[in-house]
Amino acid sequence: MFSSTPMPPGFHSLRKGPVAIVVADAWKECVEQLDLCHPGRIAAARSAGQGATGRGTTEILPLASPDPDQGSSPAQLVFRPMLHGGILGPLLGPTYLSSQRALKELYVTWALREAGAPVPEPVMAQVERRRFGFHLAMGTRLEENSVDGIGFLNQRPKPKRICTVTHAIGQAVRRFHDAGGSHPDLHLKNLLIREAAHDNSPPKVTIIDLDNVEKRQRVSPGRRMDELMRLYRSVIKRGYNQQLSGEPMRSFFDGYVGEDTALRDQLMARLPLERRKLSLRRASYRFRGWES
Repeated sequence: MFSSTPMPPGFHSLRKGPVAIVVADAWKECVEQLDLCHPGRIAAARSAGQGATGRGTTEILPLASPDPDQGSSPAQLVFRPMLHGGILGPLLGPTYLSSQRALKELYVTWALREAGAPVPEPVMAQVERRRFGFHLAMGTRLEENSVDGIGFLNQRPKPKRICTVTHAIGQAVRRFHDAGGSHPDLHLKNLLIREAAHDNSPPKVTIIDLDNVEKRQRVSPGRRMDELMRLYRSVIKRGYNQQLSGEPMRSFFDGYVGEDTALRDQLMARLPLERRKLSLRRASYRFRGWES
């Protein structure tokens, strides 16, 4: 089932009838104990999902071995069935003609993490052969005590706290791009934020929803700006522009460019064009009722 996409080092496959799983060696025994190799298990996860993410739901499952980052607390698996998006999404639903998308996401997530990108730890990819195609799922380790960007802003945090988080988001997106990550759907819900509970450590930001992400040799300034503006448009569409305007946006940009004056100049040179494009989009947003 996984013939055309390379398997990441440190992973191997498990098979049972029409179901195949590629799993990290470190988590093999834990995943086997979850007994995910039953036909229909991916469909069951869609029904039993405990958290909405993007187009579908996720099921949160305990992993038996202790998580070294959480002391004696068990790690947890985010088991995410894949669904088609776009215009044909409702028609195609969970069925894919090829099995490659699941392993591609696994491989890209592994490669980006190896390159230093702030992405989840990949645990497994699963494929189930169906009569007319495949059902696919992806498994990553849960980022404990995290909220997405919208969940954070809905807490109505004070301006200083917002600036601390937006600066950390800028740094995280910069590391993602520097690692070769190109995210075609970067928005607020694809940013997980974990703030330190008892010390002054900076927030940890993780970029998720990597099913269409690419790992490139280099992400050009133009592509970087496209993705930064996509993130900004999600701020406008969700109605958080006033909450994030001014100092929080400057903190984000400072976090992204750091001391790299050459990149700062390259991005700023593209700003007039991006502002013109944004003004047209905002007219469309107001027409659709996305922005007051």
